[in-house]
Amino acid sequence: RKQKGAEAYAAVAAPPQREKTRPMPQLKQHPQALAGIPAEEIITVVSGLPRSGTSLMMQILEAAGVPSFTDSKRQPDESNRKGYYEHDKVGSLLSSSDKFWLREAKGTAIKVVVPLLAALPPRLRKPDAEPELLHYRILFMERDIEEILQSQNTMLQRLGRSPVANEKGADISKVYREQERQGKRWCASLGVHAMSVSFPALVHDPDEVLPQVAGFLGVADKLPAMRSCIDPALHRVRKISRS
Repeated sequence: RKQKGAEAYAAVAAPPQREKTRPMPQLKQHPQALAGIPAEEIITVVSGLPRSGTSLMMQILEAAGVPSFTDSKRQPDESNRKGYYEHDKVGSLLSSSDKFWLREAKGTAIKVVVPLLAALPPRLRKPDAEPELLHYRILFMERDIEEILQSQNTMLQRLGRSPVANEKGADISKVYREQERQGKRWCASLGVHAMSVSFPALVHDPDEVLPQVAGFLGVADKLPAMRSCIDPALHRVRKISRS
C-alpha cells in the first residue's frame, strides 16, 4: 500500500551528508518583504517535517481568518482528528513545470512539507509576458526528530503496518535533517518572511507562542479564536527522557 500525503513526500532521498554536520540555517523574519502587499496576494505557507504540527498550525490560521487551500480529499482519522489540510496539487511541485495553480493559493494558507518547499517558485513565467512575482510568508513547524519518528510509527501501527526499525530510523533522521536544512536554506536565500514555531511549546505554552504567531500574521485581534484550537492532548507522543 502506498504512503499517503505528506509522509510520501518525506521519503524523497536527500543528498548524502558530509562527514562533518553542517549548521542548521536559522529562519529570520523579513516583514519588509511584504510591505505594501495586500493580504489577498500573500501565500501563507505552513511547512515542516511530517508529524511536526503542520495540521494544527493550519487550524490556527483558519481560526485567524486565513482560509485553507485544501481539497479535503484526505479525511480525518485517529492520527489527525481534525483533518490533514492537504491539497493534491502540492504533490505536483516536484514533477510538473506548470505551477500556475499557485494563483489559486493567494490569500490562503497552504501546507507544503519540507521536501517540497524549495520547489515553490519565486515567480511565475509565461512566454511573452512579464514574470509574476509570488509573495510568501512561511511558518515552519519544529519538533524533535525522535518524537516525529515515534509519531509516524504510531500512525503506521494504526494502519496495520510494521513500524520502522531503530537502525532504519537513524537513516531517516539524517534524511529529515538534510531536508530541513535545504528548506531553511531556501527561505534564507530568497529573504522570505519566515518564523519557526516549536510544536511542543505551541501546545504547552500557547500564551507565549500564539501572540508571536499573531504578530507575525498581523492578527492580534484573533488571539482568542487561535487559542481555542490548542489542546495539550495533541502532544500524545513525546521524547523519552533518559536522565
